[in-house]
Amino acid sequence: MNKIIKVILPLAALAVLAGVLWWTRQGEQNLSPALPSSGERAETIAENLRIPWEVAFLPDGDLLVTERPGILKRIGKDERQYTVEGVRHRGEGGLLGITLHPKFADNHFIYLYLTTANGEGLTNRVERYRFENDNLADRKVIIENIPGASNHDGG
Repeated sequence: MNKIIKVILPLAALAVLAGVLWWTRQGEQNLSPALPSSGERAETIAENLRIPWEVAFLPDGDLLVTERPGILKRIGKDERQYTVEGVRHRGEGGLLGITLHPKFADNHFIYLYLTTANGEGLTNRVERYRFENDNLADRKVIIENIPGASNHDGG
């Protein structure tokens, strides 16, 4: 039995990694913004953000930015902010990662990675929302009980 586990476990890990890389590559092909050409100047598009952590580009060019205290901000022609319930900002934890579904234009799904508190301490989880008509709706927990701490929470 141990021999089987020693063979299958690394193969399973490689298969998962290959799937993640393929899925990421598909999203990059559909959602990557154009890079500025040489000679263009940088410009400030947002100020006074509270510990911004990650950025996702919407198809219309606006940005979604996570702020660790639990705020998701939309920056661009429409500027809004959304409070994400249940976020515990302690140390390096809080509202961390964001990604758009590869078929975001069709299903409007976004995924958020966040730190939350339970009776025993901090945990992390991945939640999916429908981001449509400038609202976060249809919250669904995708993965939960990821070990959390006041530092090194990933995301």
